[in-house]
Amino acid sequence: MKGGYSLARDPSKITVLEIVELLDGPVGRDAEGIFAEAAAAARSVLAATTIADIVEHEARDAGVAMYYI
Repeated sequence: MKGGYSLARDPSKITVLEIVELLDGPVGRDAEGIFAEAAAAARSVLAATTIADIVEHEARDAGVAMYYI
């Protein structure tokens, strides 16, 4: 191996929310009103997405060609 990280848990068990909050603290910590609603929506999406989901998505998109006009 050449660098990178070794995970202590299976990637399908680690949510993106866990990673984001580990690095940046709670999402929407002091949000109020519409911003609190937006933070709750973001938390929901991040909590439902795992590292394995991102790897799968990136692998699937790697074969998609980009066309510029």
